[in-house]
Amino acid sequence: MLRLTICLTVAVLLLPRSAFSEIYRYVDENGNEYYTNTPLQKDAELIVKDKKAPAPAGADENARAYISEASVEEYKVIAEKTAKRYALDPDLVKAVIEIESGWNPRAVSSRGAIGLMQLMPETALEMGVGNPYDPRENIEGGVKYLKRLLRRFGDIELALAAYNAGPSVVKRYGSVPPYAETLMYVQDILFQYNNDGAKRAKQDGRGRERFYKVVFEDGRVLYTNTPVYLNGPSSF
Repeated sequence: MLRLTICLTVAVLLLPRSAFSEIYRYVDENGNEYYTNTPLQKDAELIVKDKKAPAPAGADENARAYISEASVEEYKVIAEKTAKRYALDPDLVKAVIEIESGWNPRAVSSRGAIGLMQLMPETALEMGVGNPYDPRENIEGGVKYLKRLLRRFGDIELALAAYNAGPSVVKRYGSVPPYAETLMYVQDILFQYNNDGAKRAKQDGRGRERFYKVVFEDGRVLYTNTPVYLNGPSSF
């Protein structure tokens, strides 16, 4: 049976998702499948290369002001208030923003996703967002969209996967799709959510698979669904 393992470095884990530039895939001699930001084998296959594109022309001069400590605190207040209006956990919304944009409202992905919650133009339009670069409007649209996905799928992991890969993809697979980017995205947000909120995402009672966190001596962090590397229990 093929085992799925996700391997990241500590330094990368502490950065927002915008910092991820490359994801490699390789299979070891035992048939275990690995996804990692560092190619541990010469035959590792580059499967994801997604960097945030530069902000639109004219925005660079103001970028630092948008992501100053004061502005980030202001965005967090907006996120908390908006989340509560939609009956969502503010810590979840803040985790999504942290991973999506690192609290930079001028962030633009290579695929065209915009702003704090990285809304695609068509999603922004559907959610009634007139200016996706406006922090308040972007958060409103992103929270509204996330709420819709949670209602549709009734599961936090599936909703997050749909936010990243699209609801049609999640519907087709009936689970988190086996895309390295989406798998890492869901785990990154849950890690951020659990860490910042000092809580665990609630299990849905259907025997969902557990993921384990292992920290090696060289600083690498391994997320895996098999506890073979563990000396003792360590999971989130």
